[in-house]
Amino acid sequence: MKKLFLLTSFSIILLQGCGESTPPIPDSGPSAISYLKAENTLDYEAVYDQLSKEDQGYISKADYVELKFPSDSFFGDMRKETTSLTKLFASQTTYTVEEKIINGSTANLVVSISAPDYSQFVGEIFTQSLSQVFSGEDSPDSNELLEGLADKQDVPKKITKQELELRLEEGQWRVFENVKAAYEEAQIEKKIDELLEKASDFEKKKKFTESINNYKEVLEIDESNIKAKQAINKIEDEIKEAEFKQA
Repeated sequence: MKKLFLLTSFSIILLQGCGESTPPIPDSGPSAISYLKAENTLDYEAVYDQLSKEDQGYISKADYVELKFPSDSFFGDMRKETTSLTKLFASQTTYTVEEKIINGSTANLVVSISAPDYSQFVGEIFTQSLSQVFSGEDSPDSNELLEGLADKQDVPKKITKQELELRLEEGQWRVFENVKAAYEEAQIEKKIDELLEKASDFEKKKKFTESINNYKEVLEIDESNIKAKQAINKIEDEIKEAEFKQA
């Protein structure tokens, strides 16, 4: 009877242990590749959905999309055409996980990206388009240009490697971008651009003191800014030359 009781108790413990076993950790590779595919097609809404909770908690989806693809940038008005082009590239791009280090709830991956290198052909198309515009012809349709790229044969491949950090959150691997650092850096760059533009306007108006002050403010943020250093030297030379002429 005692042996039967011990056997029954042992069986119950085993069953309880099996019931409380932790679920297996999912493969981090597919999550990393899904993130890279969305990023390389400029689908930043989809990219945002795959970010870590820390990243999403710092920035909204709308602000994230604006950070990655500013509406006032050179390509801001060409988003539709640019996205079409990247989707063309994406259809011919392959991803391979080369390294994977899992450390508890974090993972570090190195993904190899093999994509067609259209740089030579894009340059040729751009030159052709400019030639048509300057000769008075109608500018070529963007869809026709993309179809021309798609028809290219023997396009060389360009291989790049990208490192990613992922976090296991609620049973799902999510990419940690450290958006906070990227956003703060973008704000600093924006501030520098504004100061440089302001300083340049003062310089054109011969308001040298105001111009130098703005350039110095740039150097307080980024002491290695070549543009600000060269501009200050140029203004100081102009001031010395004006003083010499006046004397």
